[in-house]
Amino acid sequence: MARTDPKKAGKRMAICGIFSALAIVIMFLFSLIGVGAYGGPFVASLLLIPIVDEYDAKTALVCYAAVAALGLMVLPDRELAVFYLCYGWYPVAETFISLIDSKLAQILVKLVIYAAIIGTVYGIMAKLMGFSENVPEEMMYGYAAIAIAGFAIFLFISKAFYAVRYQWHGKWRHRLMK
Repeated sequence: MARTDPKKAGKRMAICGIFSALAIVIMFLFSLIGVGAYGGPFVASLLLIPIVDEYDAKTALVCYAAVAALGLMVLPDRELAVFYLCYGWYPVAETFISLIDSKLAQILVKLVIYAAIIGTVYGIMAKLMGFSENVPEEMMYGYAAIAIAGFAIFLFISKAFYAVRYQWHGKWRHRLMK
């Protein structure tokens, strides 16, 4: 088994710690905004992109798990913390989804992931906050419309990952990773 250089391991740990702490701070700041429960986890998850690109998916998932656990413990907005718990891993998955050749297959995979994330988030929130299971039928159409609009936004967010990755490689990587 090859030994890793202690300097490189220490640098990896320091960078991951800084990005994880920054993700918590971002989510805390977004918790002060009324609709921050949706934007905060997205912006915080963008910080996983450099970790995936510089190191690997395993390291990024460890950082995601640390941020998710800390978020559940310290963030005042539980919905934001739960949303990050269910969504924060997506930038790691996006790197693998982008390897699929067919655009249609990519969209279908994203649709399945989106449905799983939304179902999990609101399933957890229903248990934590005690939402009633007796939802009037008229409201179901509204929820379906919101879910469809959410998928369009989810596809837009996926495009944002490419822009962030481009900025990381073009501007920030050589400044931060000396």
